[in-house]
Amino acid sequence: MSEQQSLRRITGIDGEHGAGDVAAGLAQQEFDAARHVDRFGHAPQGTAALDLLEASEPAAEWLGADLFAAYLLFKRAEIKGLENLDETEICRRYAEVY
Repeated sequence: MSEQQSLRRITGIDGEHGAGDVAAGLAQQEFDAARHVDRFGHAPQGTAALDLLEASEPAAEWLGADLFAAYLLFKRAEIKGLENLDETEICRRYAEVY
């Protein structure tokens, strides 16, 4: 299943799964954040996605304050470090690391 299909399933816009079915165990805040999908099915990207994550109190609770802050700091630095690269170069760099 692609990332977009997964997001459509989570948000209940795939026509097969009700949003309530998938989100039954989620706090309302996470469900609301999942609904930030535009009319084309695109989820927030880059720092916009991190801003939504940062606003999630449950996410901060899951990870703990220190790990949550470190994760956000790292991901923002990663985005900044890749912002001027094309997709091929980004993939090459990830392949080197992982």
